[in-house]
Amino acid sequence: MAYEGVMKHDAHPLPSDVREVVKGVEVRPVSAAEQPLWDRLMRRHHYLGFQGMIGESLRYAALYQDRWLALLGWSSAALKCGVRDRWIGWTPALKIQRLPLLANNCRFLILPGVRVPHPASRILALNLKRLSHDWHLSHGHPIRIAETFVDPELYRGTCYRAAGWAFLGHTRGLPTTTTYTPITAASKPSLSDPLGKTLSGSSPTQASKHSSKPGSLP
Repeated sequence: MAYEGVMKHDAHPLPSDVREVVKGVEVRPVSAAEQPLWDRLMRRHHYLGFQGMIGESLRYAALYQDRWLALLGWSSAALKCGVRDRWIGWTPALKIQRLPLLANNCRFLILPGVRVPHPASRILALNLKRLSHDWHLSHGHPIRIAETFVDPELYRGTCYRAAGWAFLGHTRGLPTTTTYTPITAASKPSLSDPLGKTLSGSSPTQASKHSSKPGSLP
């Protein structure tokens, strides 16, 4: 898919009926041939830029017909996150064993020129429906919890909350060095979305979606 084919919105106008776009949007992993384009768009348009993702990763595109509307990137979960670790309630040994069952939504970009009101929560929900299956196909194991970190000076995490993610608390706000550029992280809200079973070592429970009881998924 050529860059012009994705980004020339006049050549691929969206329907005036927003409901048609929302109903027709799909989210899928990008192919190997599309990955350079995904990387280029993310590097050019995301406020953090892009150099790569840490550990296991997947790249997704949200499309309406053949037009890219948004891009999402998932990577291995943060090694240390106090509010998340307390929420799960796992021991250090279990954390080492089960951390690969978490994935971090490290990039989410609505592409320039996409003027569909509030598409983000719909796109997130569609992505989460298939994330664990796709991860298993690519990396040999499922995903049980998705996490993300939001800079409160720039965003409120509204689309994540609208998609059913739980707000867990604030990180410690220590300086963070990433693989693409050194940045000083503000005290970022951490949000998490449950995709499956408890990771605490107890048997799976059918807990309330918004519970934050340690040792269970909400």
